[in-house]
Amino acid sequence: MSDDEVPELPEKSNRKIALFITTLALLFALAELGAKSSQTDAIAFNVNAADTWAFYQAKSIKQTSLRIAADSMEAALDPASTSDVALKQKKLITDWRTTAERYDSDAVKGDGKKELMEKAQSFEHQRDAAMEHYHVFEMAGVVLQISVVLASTSVVTGMSLFVILSMIGGVLGVILTTIAAFAPGLFHIVLAFFGGH
Repeated sequence: MSDDEVPELPEKSNRKIALFITTLALLFALAELGAKSSQTDAIAFNVNAADTWAFYQAKSIKQTSLRIAADSMEAALDPASTSDVALKQKKLITDWRTTAERYDSDAVKGDGKKELMEKAQSFEHQRDAAMEHYHVFEMAGVVLQISVVLASTSVVTGMSLFVILSMIGGVLGVILTTIAAFAPGLFHIVLAFFGGH
């Protein structure tokens, strides 16, 4: 055999390659399932975060309105007045200020600005984690797809080199799928170690 020749596969190995392709396709389907699930989770967490931030903004607007109303009414009051109207206005000012303070933090209802901020940030962290899973699952899917193409090419060309490359890709795809499912942050650490972003 000359240096230019690549060893060819025997005809009977095509069945084994077909089974290998089926296995790769199954792994690809699992990686895509993980990617779609992670993407759906990320979208849901993003919507929850946006809703919670909108509620936070509404609380801020109500709080500001109550404070302005209380300050305006207090400025218009005669401090020496003891009339029923003045007493009712003073009580109303106190109630508005109490409600405005409760908007900052309401541990009982859990919907003060402090609690809403914590919820929104939690949703954002969950969204970011889901996106990490998604990106690594997508990378695994691409590697597995390429492996399927390489294995299929080996059947057509009869070249064992494509089988070897598809096996390497298959192993890498399994590793990436496992990382995506259990430790997506590990992928970014490894990528950063090798100079990626």
